[in-house]
Amino acid sequence: MNVLIIAPVFYPDKSVGALRMTSLARFLINKGVNLWVLTNKKDATKIDLKAQYVFVESIKTGNFLTEYQKNRELYVSAFGTVTNTVEFDAIIISGGPFYTFHIAIEARKKKIKCFLDFRDPWIFDRRENTYGLKNLIRKAYFLPEERKAVSAATLVVTVTDRWVKTFQRYYPSCRAKFRLIENGFDDDQLSMLRKAEFQKEKRITLAVFGKLFYYTDKYSKVFTKALKKYTNEISVLQVGQREEQVNRILEEFGLDQCSIKSTGFIQYSSGMEILMNADCFLIIDARKDAIGTKIYDYIFLGKPIIYVGPKDSYISDMIQRHRLGYSCDSTEEVERAFNRLLSHGYHPDIDENLKVHYARSHQNEKWWELLNG
Repeated sequence: MNVLIIAPVFYPDKSVGALRMTSLARFLINKGVNLWVLTNKKDATKIDLKAQYVFVESIKTGNFLTEYQKNRELYVSAFGTVTNTVEFDAIIISGGPFYTFHIAIEARKKKIKCFLDFRDPWIFDRRENTYGLKNLIRKAYFLPEERKAVSAATLVVTVTDRWVKTFQRYYPSCRAKFRLIENGFDDDQLSMLRKAEFQKEKRITLAVFGKLFYYTDKYSKVFTKALKKYTNEISVLQVGQREEQVNRILEEFGLDQCSIKSTGFIQYSSGMEILMNADCFLIIDARKDAIGTKIYDYIFLGKPIIYVGPKDSYISDMIQRHRLGYSCDSTEEVERAFNRLLSHGYHPDIDENLKVHYARSHQNEKWWELLNG
């Protein structure tokens, strides 16, 4: 079987966005698939993945429309070149970024099975910072682009059942196309984890993997207001790149900048080894239907989670349904969670079957079924 993965962010990129397709690529290679990858040019001189890479010199400009249109043209051209020399059984296009999704139309012309993978939402992104005039103009421009891509694709995959239902609601004529393949923790990379050396404080360590205050000012402030009362008992560690919102919100509440420590970017497995030292994990997010990959990593490590965000969200439902920790939508609830941790500790009742379900190897089997269907 010849398969082409199209993903601008891909191994050896070390960002979270590269994990899903990189894991799938390794899985497919182990299944004996002949794999090609169409992706943005990489800095690495040597790549140890046994796939044929086709690199695109993507551009970055200050103008979102110019950048989108130019990169779309570059990818469509590269796709035409590679498909003129190789006969593919299927292609998988993963985004964002979404300038690659136009290729679904080209794949249909060539009668190649095409799977769109919405790792993130495109038009239906509902973060707090996506409702400004500029973003509404962007959505109006990109809506027909998304419609054409969805219409042309053989199947459309996304990562939560709520997103599946959202897509089905907005694209009723394509309702039967949508499939759920969730994210998870990368069990292949995590099989040899060793706890990193870490100068543990006497205080409880509350850790977050990746983005901390990025998704919501509102609930970041709910959390920070509670933290202000517990700085002598609780330390916060961000394993990832510090966002500009962190210092701004800490300053707003009169907290020292070192109340939250950030490591800077750390690759996935090394970040997990640092997280093993934490007493509890943190998620702050206001999106109702989305779920970031960090919750799966937390499930793998088997420690309690404090979630701060709306109660009617997918993350809140998952935490409460599987008894993974605390779901808080107010400062008072965050304080109660802190008090519980300080007085009694907390051990989540994690079913081993849950770990099996959220292993990427299990989710990759679903891809295999689709490709062979």
